[in-house]
Amino acid sequence: MRVSFYVSVCIIFGIFIPTFAQHQEQKCANAGGVCKNENDCSETKLVGYCPTQPNHIKCCVSSSVYQEQKCADAHGDCKNENDCSGTKLVGYCPTQPNHIKCCVPKGDQPYPEQKCINAGGVCKYENDCSERKLVGYCPTQANNIKCCVPDHPHPEPKCTNAGGECKNENDCSGTKLVGYCPTQANHIKCCVSTPKPPYIEQKCINAGGVCKNENDCSGTKLVGYCPTQANHIKCCVPGCGCHYEYAGTKCSGGPTPGAIRLANHFKAKYGGFISEIYNCRKIAGTNSLSLHAEGRAVDVAIRGSIGQQAFDYAISIACKTGIQEVIFEQKIWTNGKTKFYAGKDHYDHVHIGLNRCGAQNWNI
Repeated sequence: MRVSFYVSVCIIFGIFIPTFAQHQEQKCANAGGVCKNENDCSETKLVGYCPTQPNHIKCCVSSSVYQEQKCADAHGDCKNENDCSGTKLVGYCPTQPNHIKCCVPKGDQPYPEQKCINAGGVCKYENDCSERKLVGYCPTQANNIKCCVPDHPHPEPKCTNAGGECKNENDCSGTKLVGYCPTQANHIKCCVSTPKPPYIEQKCINAGGVCKNENDCSGTKLVGYCPTQANHIKCCVPGCGCHYEYAGTKCSGGPTPGAIRLANHFKAKYGGFISEIYNCRKIAGTNSLSLHAEGRAVDVAIRGSIGQQAFDYAISIACKTGIQEVIFEQKIWTNGKTKFYAGKDHYDHVHIGLNRCGAQNWNI
């Protein structure tokens, strides 16, 4: 009665109860299997390989072992670990049961890999390497294959670019650069026997300086502005330079002497009035202190063509006097370049910011 009633209801109300037809999916096909009801699979069932189908549909893979690309690339064969007399690589037959390992025959010859070649080495059996063994430089090969690098010094690009030669530090009478022969033993240093003459670098130019031996610099020495050169080469800036120094985390309590002198100079030269020097506040819309909070910025209330003249003049004397930024209208000059200013526009004043040297010593 119940069955006939149920069937009647289904017929009367047009209810259709579908039978889900399993179908093949690419992930399962790539693993060598077929998507089917798990109850119909007497072999290995891979979960998640038929992702668009109900949970009872699994990827049914033949229990017989099959090759996988990762294992093939390592010159091995996927097989039962008990049948492997060579090196067993774990995770190289990822779609198969845990007892299936990638078996690399012991007689399999090491082959070149780019990472090892770049380090000046050769992939070989570690027992056959009497020199330095780099781990992880022959990544697709068996664990007993290492990148064998000669213990005797050999060239490396970083050292060559610095004008040096990788050699035993005891044999170096010049400057020893640490970390410029990275794949070699600790006693191998990059020896710059005849120091390369300092050369121009854009970052130093933008700060108004010249790359030179720090012992020959009577101005401000900026570290990191001649980045491709030896440690004793610094960016030497006459006077205070125009390198940028952000505000700290505390207000200074008042204007700096350099900012006061700059304000008086610009007011006398261009008229207007000084709208702000010291103000313990943050940059609008941020949590960072403004240069005004350290008394290192001056706002000169001038506009139009006079404001543009003051903007250009400030840039022309910036690197000699410690000016690190100039803002007018929607333009900002800093680090040697003028670009669009995305902050609050400055149409009614010229903003001039000083680095810490300029804040103390500004003069013209």
